[in-house]
Amino acid sequence: MKRTIALLIAVMLVVGLFAGCGDSETTTKASSGDGETTTNKDATGEPTDGGETDYSSQEPYTVTLMYYGDAATEDVQEVSAALSELSVAKFNTTVEISKVGFGSYLQQLNLALSSGEKLDAFGNFGMMTTFAGNGQILALDDLLANHGQDTLEAISDTDWACTTINGKIYGIPTNKDKAASYGVAFTKSMVDELDVDVNTITDLDDVYEVLKLAKEKFPNVYGMASNVGAMWSRLPFVDTLGTSTTYLGVLMDPYNNTELKVENVFASDEYREVVETMYKWNQEGLLMPDGATNTETHISMRSSGMMFANFATMKPGFDEQETRSSGTEIVSVELWPAISFTDSVSMGWSIAAQSEKPERTMQILDWLYNDFEASNITLYGVEGKHWEVKDEAKGLVGYPEGTDSKTSGYPLLTWGWLNQLNSYVWENDPEDIWEQMDEFNQTANQSPAKGFTFKPDAVINEVTACTNVVEKYHDALMNGQLNPAETIPQFVKELETAGLEKIIAEKQSQLDAWAQNQ
Repeated sequence: MKRTIALLIAVMLVVGLFAGCGDSETTTKASSGDGETTTNKDATGEPTDGGETDYSSQEPYTVTLMYYGDAATEDVQEVSAALSELSVAKFNTTVEISKVGFGSYLQQLNLALSSGEKLDAFGNFGMMTTFAGNGQILALDDLLANHGQDTLEAISDTDWACTTINGKIYGIPTNKDKAASYGVAFTKSMVDELDVDVNTITDLDDVYEVLKLAKEKFPNVYGMASNVGAMWSRLPFVDTLGTSTTYLGVLMDPYNNTELKVENVFASDEYREVVETMYKWNQEGLLMPDGATNTETHISMRSSGMMFANFATMKPGFDEQETRSSGTEIVSVELWPAISFTDSVSMGWSIAAQSEKPERTMQILDWLYNDFEASNITLYGVEGKHWEVKDEAKGLVGYPEGTDSKTSGYPLLTWGWLNQLNSYVWENDPEDIWEQMDEFNQTANQSPAKGFTFKPDAVINEVTACTNVVEKYHDALMNGQLNPAETIPQFVKELETAGLEKIIAEKQSQLDAWAQNQ
């Protein structure tokens, strides 16, 4: 999502202090039963005789959850009701979900956090350090120990380290893909009309040749489109070292780099070559002409037939996922192999500081992470309306007859919920998709700086100034809307004036210190 300047600055002001993130093992508890028994308990529901806890006689409470993605309000209410039917019996807790579209999620979330309205937990959108630095979320250590034991046990220490700030856990990392490969996704029907074998596409030059064919064949369709302003979700040839996508001092070529040298990517040959390519493509009409100001997502544009291709961040099952989301079959090609960074595993769920009963909220989050039935409801919606079992023996589900991704009021967006791997497999996905995901996570390339995150305290003013400069130029360059020969020198000069070299020096010092302790 394209961030506003204010949000970019907020990220940079408090980013950092993640501790040693590394590889992780995927642990799934696929049990549809709660496995709990009634015991003697006190008024809070805690056992008094050392037995398992029975929370069903607690005082009534409603846990409110905010999550990103488009959905019809009525359908989200039905999903909430389906969850609540189970959660009331188990915890005497009602669950209310609100879903907010990507374009306005951060704005609505920040409004809810600043106004103090009823909010218990939310998908932190990878901005956990921002919320923690603002005092808007709670440390979870005691809550996990007392009310989230199953989740605490299920997640590896190395993954917990990725959501730890100053020794305290502030987020439950989602169980999903923890690495990514990078490439291009094409609308399959259009590729077929062009008679192109995507397996022959190995680099940007090959993509260029296909885009030229598409322009001639489909003159009223964008050849390559941005996603809410971003032509590339991230540059695949750098590790941002904990500075989100503002790239203020990066590790170049994390696939092969062993020097751990912090550099200015905007002054690099690699960056210049990419934006020169984008400028050429834009000049030839192969790109969405006003991509930097585009407010639509890839999903919506592909669904409406507006685009042929887009740069993509990929994982096992990516083609099937994108096809379901847009209702339009896609086919993708990998140009850069899978790699994992610190921020690959840091996105998760946090409990709002304004939660009236954080212990009740943790009970629900722990349940959603580990309970098979509850997980399927959050991921797929209401059984019988949004999905149905297609093959019980194989664990396959799909849309009911007469429903598809375009007509369902609860579009699939599974990767942001707590435990994607603790669910049925969607039909047309490989039956072993979750095993594939686990192997993908384990075998992906690892950045040599994975585990390091920059602490910007000493260069706050410079970070603010440089963030404004990046916002001014980067997206426009990546969308091919500015001439690199004229713009890059000015871009680099303004970054130098804003203090980028000071940021790089500070980041290098911190990275060196981190490396010595590995």
